[in-house]
Amino acid sequence: MPKTKHTSQGGKTPVGSRYKNCYAARKVFCGRTVNFSFTTGDKFKLEQWFEALGWRDYFTTNAPYYIETVKEFYSNLSNIGDSCSHNLELKTKVNRVIIKFDDKVLGNILNVPAVGSKFFETKKWSEDPDLVLEDCLRVF
Repeated sequence: MPKTKHTSQGGKTPVGSRYKNCYAARKVFCGRTVNFSFTTGDKFKLEQWFEALGWRDYFTTNAPYYIETVKEFYSNLSNIGDSCSHNLELKTKVNRVIIKFDDKVLGNILNVPAVGSKFFETKKWSEDPDLVLEDCLRVF
């Protein structure tokens, strides 16, 4: 018996069955840019903070986006690096193409350095002695 796609979706596989549940229902916020002019009058230095951190360009990028591709990218994303040596290596698959990259390639794509403290635990502060909370907060 030949495999057929769901006809109720115009021949397309329903979104919920193509992606992991955690990504199928999420909205993708794309094409949003921050207008920093609202922060100039009230002495709120948001733009200066982002500029000091080198993040300003990430909030002013206005580029085309493809929601289905974004969902597929994140749904298939996994860390294949060696946790013992703290190497970050990621792998995903988009349109049947396998994509592998590490922290150096990602840093090059985002134009940020791939050096410094690396930690993946989000519920506690890093135990890296070179990373001092007060120094990080001083930027703000």
